[in-house]
Amino acid sequence: MNNTYRAIGMIPKDVFICDWHYERPEQIAVYFALKGFDVATCPWRKPEVALIQLEDMKRSRQQSGSLMKNRFQGIIETVWSGADHFLDSYYNPETYKQETSEAAVIKKLIESYKDLDKALQSKEKN
Repeated sequence: MNNTYRAIGMIPKDVFICDWHYERPEQIAVYFALKGFDVATCPWRKPEVALIQLEDMKRSRQQSGSLMKNRFQGIIETVWSGADHFLDSYYNPETYKQETSEAAVIKKLIESYKDLDKALQSKEKN
C-alpha cells in the first residue's frame, strides 16, 4: 500500500530475504529469487500454512534451473514467544492443546523433513 516494492532494485543482492507470510501461503519467494536474492520462507503458528509453504519451496527448487534453484534456501520457523513458553509448549503439548502454535508448526515440519529424508534414502537404494 505504500509502494515499497519499487525499492527492491536498491537492495544489495547479498541481502538474505526472510519472507514472512503467516496467514496465507503467499508465493512471494519466487519474486525475490527472480530479483536475484537468496530467500527463505518463514511461517509462524499455522501448521497447515507452513506445510504448504514447505511444499512450495520444494517445488520451486525442483522446477528451477541451476541458477535459480540455489536461491530457494528453505524454511525458517519464526517464534514470537519467549524461549521458556516455546519449549514448554513443545515438550508439554497437553498443557497447551493448540493446533495453531509455534511448537505445532515445528513438529509438523520435522515430520515432513523426516518423510522427505526417508523418501530420499529409499530412492538412493533403488
